[in-house]
Amino acid sequence: MARSGAATAYSAAIISQSDYLRSQGGFLTDAATARNLNAQAADQEMRNSITWINTYFERRRLNREYRAAEHPGYLEKEELRNKQYRRLLNTSPKTILDGDLTDDLNWMLRDLLAHSSYSLFMPDRSDSLLTSPANSPLDQAERHHLRMAEKASGGKSLVFRADKAQLLETRWPMALRDDRFSQAREHFESARDAALGELRASRKLQHDTEKRLMSAVDALSDELLAAYPRDRLVHSPPVFLEYLAAKRYIQSLAVGAYRLIQTQAEGAFDDSYRFRGDTVAALLQHMLNKGLEFAPPEPGDEATYRHLFGVVRALYLQAVPDSPLRQ
Repeated sequence: MARSGAATAYSAAIISQSDYLRSQGGFLTDAATARNLNAQAADQEMRNSITWINTYFERRRLNREYRAAEHPGYLEKEELRNKQYRRLLNTSPKTILDGDLTDDLNWMLRDLLAHSSYSLFMPDRSDSLLTSPANSPLDQAERHHLRMAEKASGGKSLVFRADKAQLLETRWPMALRDDRFSQAREHFESARDAALGELRASRKLQHDTEKRLMSAVDALSDELLAAYPRDRLVHSPPVFLEYLAAKRYIQSLAVGAYRLIQTQAEGAFDDSYRFRGDTVAALLQHMLNKGLEFAPPEPGDEATYRHLFGVVRALYLQAVPDSPLRQ
């Protein structure tokens, strides 16, 4: 600021002191403004860092959600599959009846096990399946047409009919009924009876008995290959189908024999797997108690499986709390 007039030493000192004080005040004001700007910058930097972290994890979350929607995990797939199956079971049972009912029966059996409660098979309870109007009797012929299995890992299982629980029971397919297989059939049945008799007597198979049983299965397979050379199979589709049915049957005998040898199964000699009840609900109770599953039907068993499917479906929809009929 310009000044006019003469200045004395005293006035000059006063002016200089005022300029100093004014400058000092400006410095303090600028310093306060700088501290405020620094604080705002630090605050913004911290907010930015938090926003960056939130953005990073939000992007990861969204990525997981979209990936899960496109490629669901095992539990999500099972939940979706079960929901779709229950819907199909409720609305379109005719679609299921068009194919093999074994997997469908076992699906309902496993879901019943998962939802079973102490009252499910108590006859004095109003919600018991044993006294349900949906329950249906099973006569002797129907019990014979039902095949059950002691399910094991690796697809190995002991298969038997519900009314007898006779392991490795033989119902020879057409190809193996030929006279040229008579000796191999007798050899297998003799080895099987000897093995089961030994299990009943001592609850343990000797090594020679095990070898005899597996050798009998091998003899059947060798005889089948000799009876159906490649040239014969190539030129006749019906003959090939005969051969294929016999081959699969021998494979099932091999699996059952191996499972019997591997486990020395108590079910082979204590008769505990035999179903002695007379209703479908009692059959389900027996299978759940013993840990059994349904085995695929053989030719002639299909009608019984269709009847069984209808009754099991009705009992299942009654017993499972979140069944489609209750939604």
